Amino acid sequence: MKKRRSPIGCLFWIALILLAVVIFVFNRARFETALKKTGLENLVTRSVPKEPPVAGAPGSPRGGTPSVKGKGAPGSAPSGSTPGVRVPTQGGRGAAPLPPSGSGPAVSISQNPSASGQAASGPATVSRTPAKERKIRQSVLYYIRVSSDGTPLLQSITRDVPYDDSPLTDTLRSLLHPLPDREAKEGLVSLIPTGTELLDVTVKNGTAFIDFNDSFRFNSLGAEGFRAELQQVVYTATQFPSVARVQILISGQVHRFLGPEGMAIDKPLSRSTFGEG
Repeated sequence: MKKRRSPIGCLFWIALILLAVVIFVFNRARFETALKKTGLENLVTRSVPKEPPVAGAPGSPRGGTPSVKGKGAPGSAPSGSTPGVRVPTQGGRGAAPLPPSGSGPAVSISQNPSASGQAASGPATVSRTPAKERKIRQSVLYYIRVSSDGTPLLQSITRDVPYDDSPLTDTLRSLLHPLPDREAKEGLVSLIPTGTELLDVTVKNGTAFIDFNDSFRFNSLGAEGFRAELQQVVYTATQFPSVARVQILISGQVHRFLGPEGMAIDKPLSRSTFGEG
């Protein structure tokens, strides 16, 4: 027959277990510190399996399955649509993405409202504005070549002149520019005073009113210099069919003479003024 355990032995083990529990509770911090120092804590934590994070739950790692909005929900976009700013179309039929910056000429997106003030149901119209190109005219510009005896002689050259609206104005401006090296090496000069600026050009009834700044009045070569600079302007301007005469203005005013000993400029000048019929 088996021996029965004595009650005293059972009570002894129960008391021993309770004592161990009490000692552990009151010395828990010391046990945790000892586990960390000895490295036993890592062995204990590795043996406990971790549960996988729930997608969409707070604190879940980035890259989890995002929430899916219902079809037609506000703010939802079709798959593959261009991200970024979108321009809503009228009528609530969707949105048109803006083109990326630097992809070409300016594009304007517009819709034509109906006569009643309601939004039109048609698609947006896209218009492109091409850059304006300057036109080119072959103009004749007149310069001066000084002869061996010192006499200034008129000489013409043909040059491509770009212009926007008025070929006469841009041709006269080109006449005021410095001569290219090729023409300068051939002995051509301009006797129009340095610093001369073209202020305005107006054509009325065959007369071109050409307005210069005050620098046009001063020529260091005297009477021959004044005559030569007027020839350059008059001959260059009268090549245009709409110009038969030239009225010289200085800062918007008509002057009687060009310089103290120059030619009279109080009346329109033509090629016949310089001896050409």
